[in-house]
Amino acid sequence: MRIFGALSFVLVFFAATAFGQQSALFLSLGKPLATKKSTATSGSSYLSDEFKKAEVLTNSGKKLPDLPLRYDILNQRVEYSTDNNVYDVTDSVRSFTFDASENHTGKFVKYNSPDGKVSGFLEEIYTGKTNLYKLNTIKKTSEENFYTKQVTQKYTPNNIYFASSGDKFTKIGTSKKDFLNAFKGNQKVKAFLNSTDVDLNSDNSIISLGKLIDQQ
Repeated sequence: MRIFGALSFVLVFFAATAFGQQSALFLSLGKPLATKKSTATSGSSYLSDEFKKAEVLTNSGKKLPDLPLRYDILNQRVEYSTDNNVYDVTDSVRSFTFDASENHTGKFVKYNSPDGKVSGFLEEIYTGKTNLYKLNTIKKTSEENFYTKQVTQKYTPNNIYFASSGDKFTKIGTSKKDFLNAFKGNQKVKAFLNSTDVDLNSDNSIISLGKLIDQQ
């Protein structure tokens, strides 16, 4: 039984190693990322601090399941962990999907605006006649303790919403004016925005807007 157990462990180890090597063939790994210096922080620059299994669609159209990924929202960077190293694989990734969690569907697709001013991964929050997305971003500020002079880096979520029909994405922002401009001429959307105290920084409000559009 001990021999069988040891053999099973060896087979699993080599299978995992072979899978990691195979995945690396479809991902541009480059040099490992440097370890970040430890600093006092409030909040996080990551969607999740832990690496989680994700299904990845590469730019070449290859699907890679169960890759340990972490999404750096501050730098709009996808990080991949293998062989005790962490790599930036953003340039190789077209989309990725985590298991859904609280406040997140886990479905992300790469987006680059035509003017080059916005680049990152849009999270799908509603699918219908008009698909709705949000770009998870972070506002970074610093606070210094008056007595200890210790500086704390503060990370605050600051999301931007987008709509798409087909392959075309439109930035709709987070203010009522932004939404009215994005859905100009849509009287139901206008009535919804003008008659309701809508929190346009809330995914639930955006989902309600999507459902309203689907009713037309």
